[in-house]
Amino acid sequence: MEPNGDEILEGWREIAAYLNRSVRTVQRWAKKRHLPVHHPSYAKGGTVFAYKSELDCWLRIKHEAPALLYLPDFIRSRKIWALVHILMAILLVFLFYYYFKPRFKVLHPVSVRIVGSRFIILDKRGKKLWEYTSPLPIYEKEPQAPGKERLPLVRFVKLSPARGANTLITFKTREEPPRLYLLCFSNQGRLIWKHRLGRPLNCGGKVIPPDYELMRLEIRDLNRQGGKEIIALIKHKSSFPSFILIFAPKGDLLGEYINTGALYYLIITDLDKDGLSEIIAGGANTAYSRPAIVILDPRVVQGSSPLPDHKEYALKGVPRGTEKYYLLLPNTDLVNLYPSSFCQVGDLSFSANELSVHTCLPQTEEHPLFVGPIFRFHLNLHLLQLEPHDFFLLQRQELVRKGKLPPMGPNYIEELKKDLRWWDGERWVNRPTMNRLWKGWGNE
Repeated sequence: MEPNGDEILEGWREIAAYLNRSVRTVQRWAKKRHLPVHHPSYAKGGTVFAYKSELDCWLRIKHEAPALLYLPDFIRSRKIWALVHILMAILLVFLFYYYFKPRFKVLHPVSVRIVGSRFIILDKRGKKLWEYTSPLPIYEKEPQAPGKERLPLVRFVKLSPARGANTLITFKTREEPPRLYLLCFSNQGRLIWKHRLGRPLNCGGKVIPPDYELMRLEIRDLNRQGGKEIIALIKHKSSFPSFILIFAPKGDLLGEYINTGALYYLIITDLDKDGLSEIIAGGANTAYSRPAIVILDPRVVQGSSPLPDHKEYALKGVPRGTEKYYLLLPNTDLVNLYPSSFCQVGDLSFSANELSVHTCLPQTEEHPLFVGPIFRFHLNLHLLQLEPHDFFLLQRQELVRKGKLPPMGPNYIEELKKDLRWWDGERWVNRPTMNRLWKGWGNE
């Protein structure tokens, strides 16, 4: 369409004459400098024409901004410039985020300051992120004891791979009886779940109040599904009973095992090298007055440790345990001097293909600490070696010198070996045996 009132120049000669240039120069400008020359669409190779107004505009650009005449067509198109504007907008958004991201970034908790019943959660710069205040007064800075977690206890851990970091807080309240609590918070300080650890038990017709101490708190991926479970080992203040509790990342109680005695040590490892971790705990069984080792399969944790046929130890409403192994270790003849005492596990360790168990007679008002022998077991709990600790030999020699014990006979160690007892689910046997209840569950 012809512009209104615009005069048309037809052919290269008229265009060249108007621009006061040669035909060859005008043709070069049309090819290289985008001179606005039009070709008829209906006849290939027909006479070219141009509008004077377009040529005048082109001449002004030539004098004012000649570089624009050399730009390729695709750069001069509107679509390209629209794309340039979009890219510039993206660049501005990126620069804005880069320089101002500290204002929007979710900072992770790394430390805590405890003031009274207040837990003030801090970031790596020491600035407050959020806080939680217990509705009940709590015990602050509980004295540290060997093998025992110090309360209040705060752990920062990522329980679920699809969510942010969590904060676990464990504390004991100042009430009667005291209560032990475990709380889980989100990265922003939202309370996700809360549990009271331990519960009252009816043992032999007597109710044991829930006054428990936290011995160990472990966070592990037990089922190999990416999330991490929480394993809590707690024991009663009177050392009877102990609980092993397993919680899912979302707070569901996955397992509860009760031991009729104090458990002090906890190891989580793949004991039998089958790709699945076991929970190994060591302490004592008060019902049998002997050191004890319990091995649990995290997939089925329930019930209680083996109980004798005494009504005073009957746990009301608690089924038989599904432990994988339960082992009673022998007492030494030191207990003959102190009838009210019995040995317990004094240390527990696992390395390579060996489980090492150190026993001891714990210190009381009657006597000092007596070190016991060391038991070394294979993966299937077959006894590899039983050796007396050097300090055990020195202590015993001193008691022999004082006439309190007879000299150690040649069969002393062998007699201790014969006194080992494994629980098969119905009775005690003197050979390495799994619990039938666990084997029945595993074969289902």
